[in-house]
Amino acid sequence: MTNPNWPGHQGQPWPHGPQQQGQPQWQQPHPGHQQWQQQPHPYQRQPQFPPQPPPPRRRRGPVIAIAAAVVVVIAATAVTLVLTLGDKDDGGQQAAAPGETSSEYTAPADGSGYDTADWDQPLPLPIGENRCAWQKDVVQEIGALGGGVTDFKDNTSGCQFLLGDGNTIIQVRATGPYDRISQETGVLEPAQFAGVPGRVYAFTYSKHTGCSALLASRSVAVPAVDISTKDKGGDQKQHCELAKKAMEVVAKKYVPLAGGTPASGAVQEVPAKAFEGKTACDLAKAGAVYLGVESDSAKEGTDPLGSTCTLDGATTTASAKLTKSTTLDGVPPVPGAKATNSKLGSYPLRMEQEPAKCTLSLDYGGGHVFQLSMGPKDGKPVNITCQAGRVAMAVGLVNQLMTASYQ
Repeated sequence: MTNPNWPGHQGQPWPHGPQQQGQPQWQQPHPGHQQWQQQPHPYQRQPQFPPQPPPPRRRRGPVIAIAAAVVVVIAATAVTLVLTLGDKDDGGQQAAAPGETSSEYTAPADGSGYDTADWDQPLPLPIGENRCAWQKDVVQEIGALGGGVTDFKDNTSGCQFLLGDGNTIIQVRATGPYDRISQETGVLEPAQFAGVPGRVYAFTYSKHTGCSALLASRSVAVPAVDISTKDKGGDQKQHCELAKKAMEVVAKKYVPLAGGTPASGAVQEVPAKAFEGKTACDLAKAGAVYLGVESDSAKEGTDPLGSTCTLDGATTTASAKLTKSTTLDGVPPVPGAKATNSKLGSYPLRMEQEPAKCTLSLDYGGGHVFQLSMGPKDGKPVNITCQAGRVAMAVGLVNQLMTASYQ
């Protein structure tokens, strides 16, 4: 399935993973449950890197009620929320625009920014195969939010619960990393869910009363909750309050930072065989769209450590390396760069920030280190390069974990 409202991405499917003979595709409804009409959930526009001047944006305020109907579309599931980079925020600190020299990124106070904490936590929910197998274990808690649960299923767009009124749908998704948001919103505010930060938001679509919550669970795929109704109506402010309550349930149940335990079946490690026959270009293409480069521009090469790849875009360039038999310490550091050591999931990550360029190196173990470098061709300082690069690196890891879930 594809999302017709995602500009520039028509016809691009969600990576379902390998299908085996006789294996039902994961997007089919939960066996034994009645299917109801799909409901949309929000996606954002194609990212831009390096940052481009943004269009005028609606002034953001507190959560508002919009008594209008949700436009029903055939929604695609996506690996992550895709974001446009480098615009000026209406509130809080402004991220550096092209040419500005601020070296440190600070997320704005309005809740729209990147999550700058370490992403060292396990996946709270499964992705890929059996992604909704946990639903039956939380029916009672979700049902307590609105007259019980009358049905639940694995839909194309996420794991859905139909509440007792027969109309309200609570959808839970395991998205990609907690990314920056700059698309026009009708609702946007920072929030706390069981002590863990996040945001409540709704994009500005025609006749849209839905509302979503996103949790900064510090994992490479974070939980999201979407509220909608079958009749496409309702009060958006009430939907936002329900999204908050549902996210509290998910956080307390499955997010370690909130005292929860990850759902069984969540694949947390990439098997060593996943790198058999893989090149740097195979891995780099997964995050190409987040870096402003074209995947079909990839050019393969080699160096003493392994395979290499270069990718090009209109205003951006990127390069990648995949080692065969070394550790992170064996990959030479970037001279003069500010190095930060952290993790991506359970894997060691080194980020090296230069004024306009960032190099990220992720140690998958078994001698496999994937390195990704990117930056604008004009060399102008941009303080979000490492944030954007970490998103691209996390998306690649999510793809690897998703594929592993089918094996």
